[in-house]
Amino acid sequence: WQIASLAGRGRGLIATQPIAAGSLVLTSTPVAQVVKQAPARACDRCLDETRDGCAYCSPDCEDAAVAEGAALLARVDLSQLHAVHAEEGRKFPLMIAQLLGGLLEGLRRDKQPPPAWQAAMSLCYADLPPQATDLVESERLALLRAFAESGVSSSATLELLMPHERYARLLGAAQLNAFGITTARGAVLTALLGGAASMLNHSCDPSVLVSHGADHSVGFVTDREVAPGDELTISYMGLDSSCTERQELLTSKYGFACAQCAELGRG
Repeated sequence: WQIASLAGRGRGLIATQPIAAGSLVLTSTPVAQVVKQAPARACDRCLDETRDGCAYCSPDCEDAAVAEGAALLARVDLSQLHAVHAEEGRKFPLMIAQLLGGLLEGLRRDKQPPPAWQAAMSLCYADLPPQATDLVESERLALLRAFAESGVSSSATLELLMPHERYARLLGAAQLNAFGITTARGAVLTALLGGAASMLNHSCDPSVLVSHGADHSVGFVTDREVAPGDELTISYMGLDSSCTERQELLTSKYGFACAQCAELGRG
């Protein structure tokens, strides 16, 4: 496949050769994630199985977690944002906290933003409604205050790295690009996927299904034969919902209505 600009659909993935049904066309790992439920002996990073008493499933996973800012983030008291997630379901501020921790670690180690930060900043994003401005700003200030009070960075640096406009942009990117994942081991999480995975457009008759394994990685597998020139598409919601439910969610969350829905008789 290749990435192409599509009229009225933004960027998408187009097959460049015949693809058989059941083919794995893409894999992706989260650039940030919020775990709602983790099984016993789950790796702190990828959620795969680990030994009792071990935080990570392998040295490689531990090294990756440290490079992504896990050690730094462990010093920050994010209890207020965790409470908001538990009580109100707002998980995206915790994702931004992970991205900010990774950014600080990347700047400390390599003097440049890490790949996860760059991937998040390249995502398409939704403009948040004006009535959300006060809530967004209060969450941003709580996040920056938690980082500053931990001593990992100064208030001035944090304000420079995460002004209101950037925080709102990342919230809008999470709104459009977050995937709900349930792994084969029973972990439940919301993951922000970057790169080509973020360019898969919606269809009510998708050619690609989303596959979850034992860890947090996501596979995209063709559900039928795909011809050269066809777009690879996924469904942004369950295929068992009614057309009315689909249109309401697609319009409110993603900002478009699906012309296929009524045509396919899913009303």
